[in-house]
Amino acid sequence: MTNFILASDSTCDSTSTLSSQSRMKCSYVTDESFMKLGNLQSRFNLKASHDLFIPSGRAKCAIHRWATDRKVTTERHVYFCNDCNINVCIDCHRLLKSEENMIDLKPSLCKEFMKENEIKMKDKKKIKKLQVGSIASV
Repeated sequence: MTNFILASDSTCDSTSTLSSQSRMKCSYVTDESFMKLGNLQSRFNLKASHDLFIPSGRAKCAIHRWATDRKVTTERHVYFCNDCNINVCIDCHRLLKSEENMIDLKPSLCKEFMKENEIKMKDKKKIKKLQVGSIASV
């Protein structure tokens, strides 16, 4: 089970993992991160808590960035995983914990994320057109 911890939680003091981790820069995710000695080797460690913290700033999902070579990012439902030292969205967090070979999934993830981004951009354009149209009619 994944725990969500608010940054303002009273259990987080100046010596807690959250406080010390929040000052550190998150790890970048590369293909090597998923290798045996990569920085995400702890993702299947059942003894690690993989608690998710609400980040203090605008966090972007590291898996979205990795899969699309930084062309697509998401800031929706992104949390900081203290054991992996990355910002990750909920969907990618589940994927990270269940899929052994993320590198093989990269092309299909890229396609999926690019398609989602295209839909999001089309929706933004439609909303903007509606807003401009409603302003012009006033």
